[in-house]
Amino acid sequence: LKSAQSSLRSCLSCPSLRSLVMAALAKFGDAVPLGDPSWYQGLNTPYYKATHAEWRQKIREYCDECFEPIVDDWERAAVKNDLEKCHSYMRTAYKEAGRRGLLGAAVGTWPKAFTEHAPPPDYDNFHELIFID
Repeated sequence: LKSAQSSLRSCLSCPSLRSLVMAALAKFGDAVPLGDPSWYQGLNTPYYKATHAEWRQKIREYCDECFEPIVDDWERAAVKNDLEKCHSYMRTAYKEAGRRGLLGAAVGTWPKAFTEHAPPPDYDNFHELIFID
């Protein structure tokens, strides 16, 4: 898989191949015109690369695994002003994001001095935007 990802990244350096590679990435979003970023539908972009799609998938897995099971209860706790329960969910979410090596993207430039986790390949501000979104 790493070899295939490396090959995919090298293809992106060639402008004529970039649009073909972007079209081959998995499409996601709701396909709402002007509602989703164009790269969600595989359209050509000079900014989003395969590493961004991989990072988005990693963030999606985190959200699906960590938030889906608790989101309804967390929302009920917030509505009932149960701050202790809300804080507990928040602490758990932050700890898991840290364990998975995701939190570095929340602070802009990857904080190498403060984390043992490596940034995604070719880390840039678009990785941060994907994390925040």
